[in-house]
Amino acid sequence: MRIGNLGMPAAVSALATVVILSGAGATAASPRPGHTAHSAARPMPCSASQLQARAAWEGAPGMVIGGIVLTNVSHRPCILRGHPHPRLFGGTGAELPVTARRAAPWYQVRTKSRSHVVRPGRRALVTLMWTNWCGSPVSPPITAHLTLPGEDVMTVPIGDDLPRETSARTPGCGGPGHPSLLQVGSFVVVPANNSLPWIP
Repeated sequence: MRIGNLGMPAAVSALATVVILSGAGATAASPRPGHTAHSAARPMPCSASQLQARAAWEGAPGMVIGGIVLTNVSHRPCILRGHPHPRLFGGTGAELPVTARRAAPWYQVRTKSRSHVVRPGRRALVTLMWTNWCGSPVSPPITAHLTLPGEDVMTVPIGDDLPRETSARTPGCGGPGHPSLLQVGSFVVVPANNSLPWIP
């Protein structure tokens, strides 16, 4: 199996591109030297205690595809930036030998910013695309250990409220001898009026 930029499957190309246009500005009178009102009001990085996580994925030809949804359940906004660092574990507690690589999110949000403010009640998404599992069958549930930018770690069962056979779904073996690859998208904020049908 050639490892590189993978073509988008039909299940992914059917997803609509979401365009977010946003802008904000703030001014303040007589800020303290070296400490502006803007920097004082800037949200802090999201912590695990502020977020509720759910994860699921579904099968597509040669892969499983889905993601982790993070909902801000606190009363204050927080920031997610860059790429998260997930690791996959099987139901026995053993880490799965999967190579994680950064990739463009298959759920596209057009933005030039690498930092995203997640306001109370809003959701952020980490997209996952897993290919080429040639190992032994994995005992459910599969769990993602997600490291946030602030180094907090969240343990997220993938599809823990789905049928047992669904939560244990792994991709097919497309290239024996090649690594099992997990493509991880950067954080994106889900627009308030958008649903994610693969998250029940």
